[in-house]
Amino acid sequence: WGRWAGALVVMLGVYAAIPLGLVAGTQMPWVAPGALQPFMLGSYARPLAMLVVPNVLVVSALFFAAGAMGRSFMTILLLGVALVACWTTGVSLVRDGVGVGALLDPFGNAALEWATRAWDLRARAATPIPFDSALLANRAIWLVLAAAVLAWLARSYRMEVVAAGGTAAGRRRPPAPRTLAAATA
Repeated sequence: WGRWAGALVVMLGVYAAIPLGLVAGTQMPWVAPGALQPFMLGSYARPLAMLVVPNVLVVSALFFAAGAMGRSFMTILLLGVALVACWTTGVSLVRDGVGVGALLDPFGNAALEWATRAWDLRARAATPIPFDSALLANRAIWLVLAAAVLAWLARSYRMEVVAAGGTAAGRRRPPAPRTLAAATA
C-alpha cells in the first residue's frame, strides 16, 4: 500500500504542477496581455478537481489492483486496453447522441463533451467546466468503482513481504509440491 500511496502523491504533484506552468506561461513577456482571458483561479482548479484528481485516483487504483492480483504485466496491459476501449466507446456514443456513453468513459472526457455539446468554440474557451449531472455521475461511478476495487483488494489479498528464508510474517511457507519424477524415485 505504501508504494501505491507514494506513487499517488508523486502523480498528483506532477499533475498539480501543470496549472502552475500554465499560469507562469501567461506571465511571459512575449504574451500579449489582451490576447488572454482575465485570470480566474477556478479555470485551473476546477479541471484539476473534476478531471485530473479523479482520473489519477481511478487509474492508479485499478492498475495497482490489477498488478497485485494478476502478478503479470499482461494483466496491466489488458486493463489499459480495456480502459482505452471504454474511453473511445464512450466518446463515440456521445458524439452519436447517446448519453449513456458519458458514463462509460473512465476519464470523464465523454461526460465533459456531453455537458458542453451545445457550446460553440468561444463558450468552450471562456466558460468554466459545468457541474453537469452526467459529469458528476461519471466521476462518482468511477470513483466508487475504484474504491470498491481497493476494498476488495484489501480484503482478499495480503500484502506481505516474503523473507529470504521463505517465511512471511512469521508463518512458514507450505512445502513445494512433489514432482512425479521425485515420487517414483
